[in-house]
Amino acid sequence: PHLAAQLTIDSISAPAGLDTERIALSRSPVSIDYFAGAAWTDRVPPMLRTTLVQSFENSGAFSAIATDTFIPRTDYLLGIEVRDFEAVYDSQTAPPKATVVLSLKLLKLPERRIIAQTVIRTRQPAVANAIPQVVEAFNTALHQAISETVAWTADNAALSARRR
Repeated sequence: PHLAAQLTIDSISAPAGLDTERIALSRSPVSIDYFAGAAWTDRVPPMLRTTLVQSFENSGAFSAIATDTFIPRTDYLLGIEVRDFEAVYDSQTAPPKATVVLSLKLLKLPERRIIAQTVIRTRQPAVANAIPQVVEAFNTALHQAISETVAWTADNAALSARRR
């Protein structure tokens, strides 16, 4: 659907352990570690934000998409918190599962009132326990999470009055 509305993607927040260029891994629910000698091209929050802006623009779902530093007036603000973005090892022998968990809040502006919220969870097993395969699993999990984010936002019932 094409909405006669402008959407701003707010700065994305993440816990300190995930707000890094390092590729996180977890072998237990209470620990976080990082792959040696491997890194993302940017810190996770700005990397996700760039991907989200491009995906929303490509979707054509809104009349305009921007970041909070770009657009002077906007109708809605999408707030995102990264809750999980790590390779999770569920067993000692199997490759990890790339896990992406995003908490989304859609706000109506200028009131800054939350009109909808959800949590998106995706997991993709790596085919091998090697950096290229783990990164490929992240790409798949992130693509799914981004697609779900765009669909949830554009199809949200709270925006139904804004459809052309």
